[in-house]
Amino acid sequence: SRGHRFIGGPATIATAAGYRDAVRAVGVVADHVERRATITDALDAAAKERGCAWRDPLGKIEEVVHLVEWPSLIVGTIRDDHMRLPPKVLVTAMQSHQRYFPLEHEYGGLFPQFLAISNGDPKHAAVITKGNEEVLGARLQDATFSFDKDTAAGLDELERRLHTIVVHQKLGTLADKRDRLVAGVKSIARLIDVPNGVAVEAARFAKVDQAAILVNEFSELQGYAGAQYARLENKSGAVCDAIEEQYLPDGPDSPTPSTEAGALLACAEKIDNLVGAFAVREQPTGSKDPYGLRRAAAGLVRIILERNWKFGLRVLVQDARGSFVGPRIAQPSLLDSDEVFGQLQPFLADRLAFHLAGEGVGAEAVAGALGAGLREPEGMESGEFALVATADWARAIQRTRETETFSAVWEACNRCVRIGAKGPADTEPWVHVGDPGEQALSEIVLGCSEQIQEARDARNFDDALAAGAEIAPAVDRFFTDVLVNAEDPADRARRYALVTMTADVLKRIADFTVITQGGSR
Repeated sequence: SRGHRFIGGPATIATAAGYRDAVRAVGVVADHVERRATITDALDAAAKERGCAWRDPLGKIEEVVHLVEWPSLIVGTIRDDHMRLPPKVLVTAMQSHQRYFPLEHEYGGLFPQFLAISNGDPKHAAVITKGNEEVLGARLQDATFSFDKDTAAGLDELERRLHTIVVHQKLGTLADKRDRLVAGVKSIARLIDVPNGVAVEAARFAKVDQAAILVNEFSELQGYAGAQYARLENKSGAVCDAIEEQYLPDGPDSPTPSTEAGALLACAEKIDNLVGAFAVREQPTGSKDPYGLRRAAAGLVRIILERNWKFGLRVLVQDARGSFVGPRIAQPSLLDSDEVFGQLQPFLADRLAFHLAGEGVGAEAVAGALGAGLREPEGMESGEFALVATADWARAIQRTRETETFSAVWEACNRCVRIGAKGPADTEPWVHVGDPGEQALSEIVLGCSEQIQEARDARNFDDALAAGAEIAPAVDRFFTDVLVNAEDPADRARRYALVTMTADVLKRIADFTVITQGGSR
């Protein structure tokens, strides 16, 4: 074999056991664990020597470990005139292309040097360092030029440019999206009854950096660049923070917005993306998700659950869909709001199940809660979708599903469903007529139905389940004492209707038909 291209040479691997020592002799550290330790030890020592800490916000250490064979540390200097750039601009230029590690003072703020791991000959460290400084300097010179041009243009000019940038042929320009975001934050704020002033102003300037030269060069800076430009024009700190947080969370390990205005804007952004894509029939298919809609849906779920925002999503979808039709956009080919919601609800429910799985809540528990049809507030129109209520209900189902009470109600509901399915397809609603066996079951079901509704209104699953447990023994007695499939057509129809009504009442606790008894899935 051969070793390092600069400091190595030919090597003979006599035995498998001697492989690591043989290649080490020709400048290759084969063990990636050892390479990582060598690299991090060198970074730690260099940072400590300067009274700093090294940072890796974009997670480049993994790439570096697997790019080098014989790691050696170099320390480069950042020119003073480049240090005036916003910190994240410097860090992005260092990390996104060059995989450098920025240094940060103990008191905060960037140190005017960077650390890098070289795979070259350590004897030529000075030459290698100079080359890396020149590469970074060129990138930062471009960033400085872009930053200065953007700030000279100002927010108003950047905002005017939004009218010329098309987001999607059917969905209008960035100016249209800005207007939709303004409407979106107003809609969400109205539903949760909070002030919207900060979020509305942030929404107005949320997309200005999409017209900025800097973001065209460094797309990772969207949101952050807009916030920096807003600060330079003396916008309030709250508005700037919301602009910066509009894309959060941007991954499963990313934090959600820390401010209420940021959360409002982030939700409006995600709902607009989701509704727009579904309305033009460009939802994800299979593994394809070019617009990152699964990530957007997961982020929307996280924000709403973490902030305990109790509202139904149907009205937001209706408002968002309505915002796509205006004087500048007239697309009769867009799906209407009911169609969009019909496709978006299961998509969001899937993200909810994925999120709750991280808490140990099984998919069956989530499906059972979804089948209960909870709404925010209770009494809203049928078909509403309440994330917080459904999540809390699913957690309660998971917590109680191994109990005797749950099993009794599960058995009663599924028994009624199985037998009811054997009846006529056009069963009429049950009427209060019949023999004593029917009378006994009906009185308990109707009485407990009120208790179940009260428990649903109070979001108390335990009380709802307890009410269902009162019905369970009555179901057993009914099937023992009463022949459902009676010869008389009127008796048969009435009894099947009673069984169906009983199943429907119990399914308001949970859809027990999608839950496996005694399982933990």
